[in-house]
Amino acid sequence: MAVDHTDDLSESRWHQLIDLRQPTHPQDAIGPWQRLIQQRLDASGDKYRYSKAITMLRKLRDAYRSIDHAADFDTYLGQLRERHKRKTSFIAKLYRAGM
Repeated sequence: MAVDHTDDLSESRWHQLIDLRQPTHPQDAIGPWQRLIQQRLDASGDKYRYSKAITMLRKLRDAYRSIDHAADFDTYLGQLRERHKRKTSFIAKLYRAGM
């Protein structure tokens, strides 16, 4: 997804752009979803950050499945779990979400 000044876009604008692009070009949604998920997990001031990240993970999983790369999502999720293993609340929410 080629966008100039990507840092200038709000998270909600990114969601809009990805939601428009994902149905026809799911491969273009993968990078932006991953970036937004990481930003959300790093947002320590947001008490809903884990729930928001899981919602985005579901959309990311859908993008991977749309291009028949479900195994790549599993790899990404495994790396995400490893990178954030100290965030036990997040890991527990992942399990509860079936991820």
